[in-house]
Amino acid sequence: MKVSIITPVFNSEAFLDDYFHSLLHQSYKDIEIICVDDGSTDKSVAKLYEYRKEYPKIIKVIRQEHEGVSQARNKGLDAMSGDYYCFLDSDDWLSENAIELAVQQLNREDIDASLFTLNYIYPQSPDKNFRLPKKYNQLFSASEMFSNTLDWSVSATGVYKSEFKEFSYALSPIATSYDDEFLTRRMVLKMKNFKINNGIYFYRQNESSVTNSLSMSSLGQFKLQYKTKGLLQKRGIYEEHAFKFEKQSLLIFGSFFRRFYLKRKELSENESKFIEKSIHSYKHFINKKILIQHLNLLNNKERLILAFLFLPFAIQKPIMKWSVMKK
Repeated sequence: MKVSIITPVFNSEAFLDDYFHSLLHQSYKDIEIICVDDGSTDKSVAKLYEYRKEYPKIIKVIRQEHEGVSQARNKGLDAMSGDYYCFLDSDDWLSENAIELAVQQLNREDIDASLFTLNYIYPQSPDKNFRLPKKYNQLFSASEMFSNTLDWSVSATGVYKSEFKEFSYALSPIATSYDDEFLTRRMVLKMKNFKINNGIYFYRQNESSVTNSLSMSSLGQFKLQYKTKGLLQKRGIYEEHAFKFEKQSLLIFGSFFRRFYLKRKELSENESKFIEKSIHSYKHFINKKILIQHLNLLNNKERLILAFLFLPFAIQKPIMKWSVMKK
């Protein structure tokens, strides 16, 4: 049973040796590696062709203009010939047994996907490294797995049956990482069962990445929550997941508002006004009633953010200024 490994590549020259080393030394040998270059301007393409020349039966190289990771994945899905598939970022890598353990689990059990254990790697701060989930070999229904995607307490990264690849296609030509998260949630609800194997996906963290900075594109976090709530309501399962969804929406608000206050001087006046307006709208999107009903399940930090929501924006800003200065 062949496994297609699909990887968008953009200016990843520094990481490709680690990436290929992990795949070419997999204990499971029936694989194809599909690398889609997304208009790299470094020497990534040359390195891809070097590896393809050495391993022509395993490696496929596809090139496109700089259209984004989602379109690169779409082209990889079109080109795949495997019975199973997985996505692997070009700066990440897998443990030697990861694919084999996933395939064994898929062949042995009635599941639609075998998910990797995720190791978060902080190259500059190794003391921050951590692993999710803490346990493996856990079985999740679609509903349980969907719940896990609301706060990503379990990663959806793993090996999937090819019959589900149609649900992995990007929904729009220009997609962001937040669109990918929505796509994963939508796909999970199309499946039946998932299980965690103890093969490891090493997930390299860029501490200056978009998730730690602030820009107009950061508003995609809000859009993701709007779309996810719409999906929950459309499927008639909002009530089932309401508390966890609203708690995550609350935490997103707290994190975003703090970043906005710290980074607002880097924004233009128009950007700042637009983001303020977006924050105000999102603040009213959060279902405070659900959170108040489950107040005993919130920790002190979450309760403080909830209390903060009830304050007018004009008062929130000086409080945030005091909080930042205090730190």
